[in-house]
Amino acid sequence: DTHKGGRDALENLRQIFPKFGVTAFLPSVPSCPCAEIEQTAKACIDTMANNGIGADVLGLYSEGMCVSQSKRGAQVQTDICTVENFVNLLHKYKNVFRIVTLAPEVSQCEPIFLTCMNLGIIPSYGHSSASYSEATEAFDSGFRHVTHLFNAMGGVEIENPDGSITMVLTDKGKKKVVTFNIDNIEIKKPKVWDRKWRLVIFDIPEKKRQARDV
Repeated sequence: DTHKGGRDALENLRQIFPKFGVTAFLPSVPSCPCAEIEQTAKACIDTMANNGIGADVLGLYSEGMCVSQSKRGAQVQTDICTVENFVNLLHKYKNVFRIVTLAPEVSQCEPIFLTCMNLGIIPSYGHSSASYSEATEAFDSGFRHVTHLFNAMGGVEIENPDGSITMVLTDKGKKKVVTFNIDNIEIKKPKVWDRKWRLVIFDIPEKKRQARDV
C-alpha cells in the first residue's frame, strides 16, 4: 500500500522493483480516508509523467472501499471514504484508476461498479462472500478480474437446504455439477478385485476432516 508514502515512496519502488524483474506496476491504495486516496492519485500522476529509468507506474489500484465485512481481512472499515465521495474521485481521476476490487454481493458497491464500467476502469472480484450464483452474475455483468482468489474466500461449492453440498467443477469449459450428502456417501466396492492397485494422494485440511475421512 502506498497511500501514505507519496511520490517519494513511488520513486523508491520504481528503482527497487527492476532488481526483482518487475518492469511496471500499479501502486495500491487500501480502504482509507478520501484525502489519502486523492494524495496517492496525485502522486501517481506526477510519477507517471516522469516514467523513465526504473519500473513504470501504470496507474492506481484500489482495494477495500466496498468489501464483505466477513472477508475484509486487513482492510479497515472505519473513517474511510464514503461510496459517494469515492465515486467522485473515480470521475476526477478516471485517467489514473485502473482496477478497483469490490465484493459484488454488497449492495453499496453497485454505484462504484457502474462508475467503473462507464469509465473503463476494471472491476475486480475480491474480499467477497458471494454465493456461486452471485459470483456468476457478477462476471456476466462485467467483473473482469479476481483479487485474492484463494485468500479467505469460499470455494466453488454450494450448501443446499437439505444439508447436501453441490460441488461445481469445470471440464474444458463445461460445468459439471455433482451433488452428494457428505454424511451418507458410500463408495461401492466391487465383488471381484480387478487386480489393479490405486494410489490416492490428497491434501485436505484438518478443519475439513469429515470430508477427508470419506
